[in-house]
Amino acid sequence: MQDGRGFERWLAKRQTAPQTTDDRVYAQYLDQALGLSAQREAGRTHSGVPGGPDPSEGISDDRLYARFRSELDGSAARRRAEDQARQERRDRQEEHRRHAREMGFPTRAQYQDGA
Repeated sequence: MQDGRGFERWLAKRQTAPQTTDDRVYAQYLDQALGLSAQREAGRTHSGVPGGPDPSEGISDDRLYARFRSELDGSAARRRAEDQARQERRDRQEEHRRHAREMGFPTRAQYQDGA
């Protein structure tokens, strides 16, 4: 039935008619459901803010790919955890030093600067 003259006229009329809200919503639904928008946006970084700055500005593709791979293999998470543990240790050392100064006690060897 789609090869008849009536369908051709309907199709021509449909193509020239302005889009309704329903047409736009359905087109957006198809775009998301078929993954077309994901294909268009693949490999691009996003700032999370519509129209915001491109966070990859000034970073080479090799460096971005290395970051991506480190996230996939878990090395980035391990690195962040180690950095956080080091920071917590520094904070704890500073807290012990501050407490020793306030109380007038000598600082333990493990909390001295060289340790």
